[in-house]
Amino acid sequence: SNIRDYISLIKNFRYLTFEPNTRPWVIYSGNFAPLSVRYIDSPKQILYCNNIPRFIYDRRLQYLDEYNGWKTMFFRLFSHYMKREYEKAFGSMDLIIANSANVQGKIKKFIGSDSIVVYPPCEVIDHWNGQGDFYVSTARLEKYKRVDTIIKAFLKMPQKKPVVMSGGREEKVLRNLAHGAENIIFTGWLGQKRMNEILGNSIASIYVPEEEDFGISPVESMASGKPVIGVSEGGLNETVIDGHTGMLINN
Repeated sequence: SNIRDYISLIKNFRYLTFEPNTRPWVIYSGNFAPLSVRYIDSPKQILYCNNIPRFIYDRRLQYLDEYNGWKTMFFRLFSHYMKREYEKAFGSMDLIIANSANVQGKIKKFIGSDSIVVYPPCEVIDHWNGQGDFYVSTARLEKYKRVDTIIKAFLKMPQKKPVVMSGGREEKVLRNLAHGAENIIFTGWLGQKRMNEILGNSIASIYVPEEEDFGISPVESMASGKPVIGVSEGGLNETVIDGHTGMLINN
């Protein structure tokens, strides 16, 4: 399904056009937004890069493990094509902005381009409303977010309660993993107001993704006075002060 989504995005890029001389500059944001540069006439092209496409670069081998047979061959060909087109689009940019030093490093390592860092806007409103008896996880339920690690930990601590406030492709797998554990609560996707209420009454948030680009959720947690139990990888090293605003664990 991911590959079908990518192909659909590429097809739709041809419709992203502007009237001549009406845009002195264009800002691209999104994993595949740079590919539309060929269809847009502007004297100044700026990319705000939240992350490079991970299925092409640092997580390519993990994606390959998910396929077999003809799907493996198709993925190899498709990722090779996308890598070539993505790097060609990168070369057309006049300015590249990374959303963190972590992403800046990836851009330099994998593509060889220079960039500047501008952190993304985060809501830093204090939603503190006390402290209940539970922890929260707000990461999407995807493999690389490692929510399974959180669930496995709490299966060994039945006296402690995590609230998983998200959804994703791994939701069924993770619910099955936690089956029978009365201390582990899944809420599914919630509205922002309800999420803030639960976060504001938690003990702490737990966030352990694999090489997160920046990570807005930990910033929102700290803004509400809730420490972050995180992993010492990626953007969390730039936002969480270990021992002061949270605890960073070496993987």
